[in-house]
Amino acid sequence: MAILGVGNELRGDDAAGVVLVRALQRQIGRVPEGVLLLDAGCAPENFVGTLRRFEPKVVLLIDAAQLDESPGTLRVLDVAQAQGALSTHSFSPRLFARYISTALPCEILILGIQPSDTALGAPLSPRVRLQIHRAARAIVALLESGERNAAHLLRK
Repeated sequence: MAILGVGNELRGDDAAGVVLVRALQRQIGRVPEGVLLLDAGCAPENFVGTLRRFEPKVVLLIDAAQLDESPGTLRVLDVAQAQGALSTHSFSPRLFARYISTALPCEILILGIQPSDTALGAPLSPRVRLQIHRAARAIVALLESGERNAAHLLRK
């Protein structure tokens, strides 16, 4: 499984994906074999080569997404479901997912996080920060369990 955090740290809650991946990197003592954690920032397209070499069975993109829910809401979406979830920046996770699906034979999931404020210079909102930490703990537990069907469990 490859986990990519996407987002712009200068735009408040848009940083949710990168903040979550960094939390995972801090919380996991040793990254389990078969897991790749990437802080992709604003340019996930720069990591396609890394993904090709890693050959994951599942790619989980984590990004702030307009889900029309309350701030901090988390939703795991497959690429088809992501059609209605608008990105908070120009290169959407949906577009990136379609792009990598042509390059990699793997399942692609998007963990969308409903932002509160993505204004330039805004801090990460308290509700989004709380949900990031909860999600990090859940993902760490999943990875440390050794469960091989992580995609199935993420949907629960």
